Order: sequence, then structure tokens, then C-alpha cells
Amino acid sequence: MSKKRKRKVLPPRRKRMKRQGRLTSARIWLAKFSGKNVVRSYAKWFGVDLLCAVKELSLLGVSVDPQCVAQLKTTFAARRTRGPKTVEQTQSTGYGVDWNDNFAYIAGRTEGGFPYGVTREELTDDETVAATRIGAPPTVDDEKF
Repeated sequence: MSKKRKRKVLPPRRKRMKRQGRLTSARIWLAKFSGKNVVRSYAKWFGVDLLCAVKELSLLGVSVDPQCVAQLKTTFAARRTRGPKTVEQTQSTGYGVDWNDNFAYIAGRTEGGFPYGVTREELTDDETVAATRIGAPPTVDDEKF
């Protein structure tokens, strides 16, 4: 006796159709449609995005409000530009490698992953000390000689 194979459950056929099949099926669907928002209902029923639904409904002769279409286009354009950020976009060159907000230079990391090195405060203190040393004339202590 052989084992039965489990059949892979597919989504409904209307959601697997290509454009030509959707247009053919949509003529029948439009005749039965009695909802409020034809664009959103079409997109949900056939499993397409809203811009595709607008285009296919216009091919079928359904008039869609141009203001609604313009709003959809701006929304989708904003989504494209807002997409997921990569590591290079979120961090500038060298950020997190040799320095961060607290450290001017990271010498290394502990076993727990915490950085250690020269902090910004230490660096500015060293620079002010160095500036005073350079700017002041050298003094000679007579007591030492």
C-alpha cells in the first residue's frame, strides 16, 4: 500500500489569472457587482494592486475618478522611495567602525561587544592641553639647574 501524497493547496483560480483572464472574468464580475468602491473590490477579488485595478477597469470601460487615480499614484511613488534602507544608507562611511556618537576612535570591543577607546571628551581635553602647550613660550625652572 503506497502512501498518499499531500496535495499542495493553491490559492483561488481568480487570484492566479493573468491580465487577459482577469479581463474576461471581470466582465461577468462587474455585471454582478453591487458594492461601493469598485477599484478596491476589484483589487481584492482578483489579488492585484490598486494601480493595476485602475488600469484594468479603464480597459473594461469603467470610469474612475481622476483625482483618486492621482492620489493612488502619489501614494505608490512615496512607498517606492520610502522602501527598506540598507546598511550603507543608514550609516555614513566609517560610522560604527572607527567611531560613533560617544567615541572619537574605537580601539576595540569587549567580549560583550561594547566599544572602548578614545572618547570625544578626552580628545577635546587633549587638544586644549596641546594648544596651551604650543601657544605658551617654554619656561625654564631655575631651581632645577
